[in-house]
Amino acid sequence: MKKLSIMFAALLGVACLGAADASASWQSDISVDASAKFESKHVFRGRQQMKEAFVTDLCIGYKGFSDIELYLGADAAFGLHSYRKVPDLAGGVLAIADMEAASNMGFLRHLNENLSPYIGIVYEIDDTFSIEGGYTHHFYVSRSFITTLAEVTEKGSDEIYAGVCADILLSPSAYCFYDFSRREFALEGKVGYYFDLSEQVLSGLGIDLGAKLGYDRTVKPYGAKEQIETIFPSESKKGYWYYGITADLVCALGEHAKTKIGAAVEGNSAKGDSWVNNGGIDGSKRTSVWFNASVDCSF
Repeated sequence: MKKLSIMFAALLGVACLGAADASASWQSDISVDASAKFESKHVFRGRQQMKEAFVTDLCIGYKGFSDIELYLGADAAFGLHSYRKVPDLAGGVLAIADMEAASNMGFLRHLNENLSPYIGIVYEIDDTFSIEGGYTHHFYVSRSFITTLAEVTEKGSDEIYAGVCADILLSPSAYCFYDFSRREFALEGKVGYYFDLSEQVLSGLGIDLGAKLGYDRTVKPYGAKEQIETIFPSESKKGYWYYGITADLVCALGEHAKTKIGAAVEGNSAKGDSWVNNGGIDGSKRTSVWFNASVDCSF
């Protein structure tokens, strides 16, 4: 896993270096965006997936068509710990929630590390509105775990998405997602605002604020419907709401790069001992607060 993380980080570096020439000759048609981020917690749709994580993204876009942009890329999330230990399961409930005692229970669960290639299209309706659609394959690099009840290995899942964005105050957007493998349906809305502090403080400095609200209903969160019904009875048909707030200090590093340092809070409406919150073990809570630091490149 460490080798895969290093290889993906190297790919980002090569893309940033090689895109300089590409942007010179294909600037009107080709775009390359890359980012590398450290997160003290990795949260996805209100669910804490990992603790310390390294998150990367690489996207190549083509704008050679009128009002249409095609893009493809991949994002990845790698945990900085090889595994975590959680309590054993008995009688459909979590036996204990104490991590020290759980370490001797023989229940080993790998992190939700993933590599997710995607492809999509953006159509600009006018100067204000645009619509977007695409497909993502979530490849879970090492998502497997063994319990005393069953063994489940989820190798990957297929997801489609569509949304609309508006280039107005607060930059609102709304997206829907459907994962065929996990039978997961999600709706998510976002708003954001950027405070430019170039004149008041320092050139290239700003504060980026964001907020989101979403709804998620997942029938097969572990890739096996019978598993979730056995471990968490009546949970497989329930959805939950989630929210998130972010605040980042942004500093430009020249024309094509910037760095961000910030904090975020994200939470959900699910029960504390539900699958959404990992049964309340491993420090997972309904509300997560974390910090992050990233470097973004665009050509």
